[in-house]
Amino acid sequence: MQPFQKPLYYAGLRDIFAKRGPMGDESMHSFVKRRFGPDVAEYLIDPLVRGICAGDCREISVSFLLKELKETEMKSRSIMLSTAKKLFMKKKSEEKKSKPELARKAEHEGWSVWSLQGGLETLTDSMVDHLCNNGAEIKYDTKITSIELQGKKARIKMESWEEIETEQLISAIPAISLASLLKKSHPGVSKILQDIKCVTVGIEFKNV
Repeated sequence: MQPFQKPLYYAGLRDIFAKRGPMGDESMHSFVKRRFGPDVAEYLIDPLVRGICAGDCREISVSFLLKELKETEMKSRSIMLSTAKKLFMKKKSEEKKSKPELARKAEHEGWSVWSLQGGLETLTDSMVDHLCNNGAEIKYDTKITSIELQGKKARIKMESWEEIETEQLISAIPAISLASLLKKSHPGVSKILQDIKCVTVGIEFKNV
């Protein structure tokens, strides 16, 4: 690749096998040439420095713009290997932070995992389409304030003062949340629901 005489990956290989430089200060040109080769120093660093500070990289200290690279060389010798190690450790740390304990356990123990083409959202989208096509009404972003059980019917009160009366009620919220909705009208049922402990459950599917 012009104007470089060799492919740029040669510069990375050169750094991997290069020895540590002098402890004292040196010019940016000297540092880059020694670690990555004359092409990088001449055709990359030299025009970069001239563009940033209108100076000559042969006369400007490496500590001016490349202090961190110089320190990395002193600590780890190879800048490329040290950078690769830092990126790998950062990625592992982010993965560990982003995954909950149950997910990490499942990954470690090799639990079976299944999904749907297009993601699990396709399941809920299909359910919504099926319900709406069969006359169901779905209310979004609607907060329920209380539920009253009256004989074989349930009266659902919402924050918007709207009420719904139904003969069938299916709850898919945690027991502790349902308990708060029944607390006024059915304290006994609410107390039972409050005593139900909530836990995170992982399910493994296997073909038998």
